Amino acid sequence: MILGNVLLVLLAFFVQREISTWELLDVWPRDKSTLTDARNVLKCCLVLGVPPDTVIAVTTPTPGLELMLVDVPMDMMYYMKQRIFSCANVFGHGLSLSIQNGIDIYGDESLIGDLYDVVETPELLPYLSRQGKVRSEDMEKKIKARRMFKYFLTYLMEDVKPDQCH
Repeated sequence: MILGNVLLVLLAFFVQREISTWELLDVWPRDKSTLTDARNVLKCCLVLGVPPDTVIAVTTPTPGLELMLVDVPMDMMYYMKQRIFSCANVFGHGLSLSIQNGIDIYGDESLIGDLYDVVETPELLPYLSRQGKVRSEDMEKKIKARRMFKYFLTYLMEDVKPDQCH
């Protein structure tokens, strides 16, 4: 709550000085590469209050970003997921992304570094995949994976709500 108010005050200050929010976020201009999109998503997450010690990994065989939140209380997980998915919706352009609480390595992830290090040196990021088209159940027509992704994430986000945590 306090962080949001501070960001609004900073935003108002910079807007008065005619500095755009893009400069405030320090996002790179979009060049349709996954490196730029991933870096912008992670920078947005950092600005919106996702802990800088969040571990970033790349999943295999389909290379996608995985954010492993470290020491985030269960009652804050819902809000962290909302922030991360908001950044992914704005800057990700269909980039594959997943979130988990804690660091669990199952062998199909390769660790890259923490959120702060990856934002500062984005060259650490390899090529990542985007979500493609997924066929509907009747296999007649293709549906956009983004819509399916959004539905799936909404379903996951409804799993843990703050009022359910004790």
